[in-house]
Amino acid sequence: MQKELKWTLRLCSTRLHGLATDAGKIFRKILIDRRAKASDRLIAAELAGNFTVINDELAGALLAIVRDASEPEGLRARAAISFGPALEQADLGEFEDPDEVPITEGMFHNIQDSLQKIYLDHSTPKEVRRRILEASVRAPRPGTRMHRAGICQRRQEVDADGCVRDALGPRF
Repeated sequence: MQKELKWTLRLCSTRLHGLATDAGKIFRKILIDRRAKASDRLIAAELAGNFTVINDELAGALLAIVRDASEPEGLRARAAISFGPALEQADLGEFEDPDEVPITEGMFHNIQDSLQKIYLDHSTPKEVRRRILEASVRAPRPGTRMHRAGICQRRQEVDADGCVRDALGPRF
């Protein structure tokens, strides 16, 4: 698996669309394989969010990880933040030209609904909730409780070094 992942890293750096499809299949295979090394799954989750690679199948694999409380917290958080670029492009492109958006409109809404539900579940680990908020803010829904609550909470949080964490900026 390690050899396959190294090859895929090189493949992604070429940014060739046809090869990116193969890379996405490899990432998905690693993501759904619970016996794969944790470090491989983490790298695959990070690379799966690449705009040239992500599609509905890969997004489904990432979403399954974010939903699954038995998955490692770091992997769930990484999978959540990987949605950011696809959500933003879908929000900006508004599905007028399907070739410009890496995921379908149905998957876009599925991701948004799922991330909101997981975020609002207070049993979800703090780091996963933070990464969900960071990804979903790239395609915010007007009046979403999640964003208002998350921003207020972020402003009140203090990291170990004493710095107030407000990653979202004044836009919200």
